[in-house]
Amino acid sequence: MNERIAICDVIEAKSGRVLLVPWGDVNTLNGDRMVINEESAANVLGAFKAHGVKMVIDAEHASEGGEFARPDGLAPAMGWVKEMEAVRGEGIYGNVEWTPTGQRLVMAKEYQYLSPVIVYRQKDGVALRMRSAGLTNQPAIPRMP
Repeated sequence: MNERIAICDVIEAKSGRVLLVPWGDVNTLNGDRMVINEESAANVLGAFKAHGVKMVIDAEHASEGGEFARPDGLAPAMGWVKEMEAVRGEGIYGNVEWTPTGQRLVMAKEYQYLSPVIVYRQKDGVALRMRSAGLTNQPAIPRMP
């Protein structure tokens, strides 16, 4: 399958409903272009439900490994996405439960953005699934609400 992975952004300061990715054409500073529409929403929510587990929120995409890996090889959770929902015209939201460490980092404003890792079809940019999300201070989506 011809897929690309995009790393995107946004955050909320407390546990609860958080915008993961906005609706419509999403162009990142990394050069990724994807579209979040009805098909994307169905794909992402369907994949999340089929997997049947919470989606991890780590720090700086450590769970992605490779260039994001920590020297100690660990990728501790900063929070968990327990549920997802799509709102047409707004985006895909997650119901987030922060760990004590994640909540401390967010509340202290040591991290201000949440960056979901989205797998999408390269030919048309339609999102297929969301693998994880990372706390980051380098947002890739300009003017994220």
